[in-house]
Amino acid sequence: MVYVAGGNTFHQHQDTNNLVKAWQRPETIVVNEPYWTATAKHADIVLPATTSY
Repeated sequence: MVYVAGGNTFHQHQDTNNLVKAWQRPETIVVNEPYWTATAKHADIVLPATTSY
């Protein structure tokens, strides 16, 4: 299981092809995001997050 909060992994990683392959390995990917980012699109579960705006 992978849990990501507070960062867009697909925007911050240099080798996105390698990252896509790595993200296919875990059984479940949970992302806590306020926006529909590339990381959220690759997640199995997206939890809502608030912003200061």
